[in-house]
Amino acid sequence: MLPWHLVILGSGSARPTAHRAPSAQALCIGRRIYLVDCGEATQMQLSKAAIPLERIAAVFVTHLHADHTLGLFGLLASLSMTGRTAPLAIYAHAPLEAMIAHIIELFIAHLNFEICFHALPDEPGAEIYSDSQISVTTIPLHHRIPTLGFKFAEHPLPPNIRPEIVARYQLSRHEIARLKAGEEVALTSEATILRPSEVLYQRRPPRAFAYMTDTLFTASAAPFVRGVDLLYHEATYTQDLLPLAKQTGHSTAQQAAEFARLAEVKRLVIGHYSARYHDLEPLLAEAQHIFPATVLAKELDIHTI
Repeated sequence: MLPWHLVILGSGSARPTAHRAPSAQALCIGRRIYLVDCGEATQMQLSKAAIPLERIAAVFVTHLHADHTLGLFGLLASLSMTGRTAPLAIYAHAPLEAMIAHIIELFIAHLNFEICFHALPDEPGAEIYSDSQISVTTIPLHHRIPTLGFKFAEHPLPPNIRPEIVARYQLSRHEIARLKAGEEVALTSEATILRPSEVLYQRRPPRAFAYMTDTLFTASAAPFVRGVDLLYHEATYTQDLLPLAKQTGHSTAQQAAEFARLAEVKRLVIGHYSARYHDLEPLLAEAQHIFPATVLAKELDIHTI
């Protein structure tokens, strides 16, 4: 089983600091890389993390604020200069498509690859992407402009048949295949019927990662991410600045932890910190008080799923 690796490329909010870049993360699954948001300096952070640009399969943008999108245009130019020919899928709100076309016309002499732009739907929970490894669905968020989070879910693994059942009934390959395909198998010699639900099992549950930024505390989003292995949830402020969080459409560290507990996730990573915080320990302590399985997002940290 190959692990999933989530690489934090940017953990800051609107204003970059000396130690924190704006929002960007790379989810590495096998040889494919899924880029989530693309703030300024994303391609520099990719270089520091030794992540090959040519392996980026798709880019997912939560919303059209500068700190989540401005790195995309330089990335496209660099991808073209590296000789990429494979199409690049971009999932974002519709107005970004015209902006990308304009930037290419102004600054990129010749784009060597096709951009496959997919406008995000309005309805939450929609499947927007699927390949041989994962599917991606949207999560409802509440910010100052239209914003969606993303859930990356591994496809269910093929079931296995219990070895003791194979040995007991001396099952043929054909009978095993039928059971794995969901069919019942009648064994005349044993006067019994084998049902898939009784003889099959999963080696492990499918993995899942959810990404939620920028957003107010949104309890209605919990069913969309329930039980995920890892949740990234913004924690722009500490709870003493709750009025400011509400005014700007953001969450506090306490609210991120409350959401993680409500959604029964396994682990929580908080980030999107306001530039006012030089010391992040108050944010971490606030979240861990409610949800102990919380860690801080820090540049170039790797989280294994």
